[in-house]
Amino acid sequence: MSEAAAVAQMQDRPSWSQYVVDLIANTQRSVREHSDISKLRFLLYPSRLLPEHARAIKKDGAGVVWL
Repeated sequence: MSEAAAVAQMQDRPSWSQYVVDLIANTQRSVREHSDISKLRFLLYPSRLLPEHARAIKKDGAGVVWL
């Protein structure tokens, strides 16, 4: 996929919302592996998240600060 196509895809709400879920999970996994999860602060505006993605993030909300 070209870089332009990847950027264009992120403008689609469902794709962006899933990207956020994946980004938070990957960040949490990395911090747990290499550091202390209590030090993580991931600031998140939930307004563009799909409801099912917000629920998925809340299942493991370590480090997530909902704004």
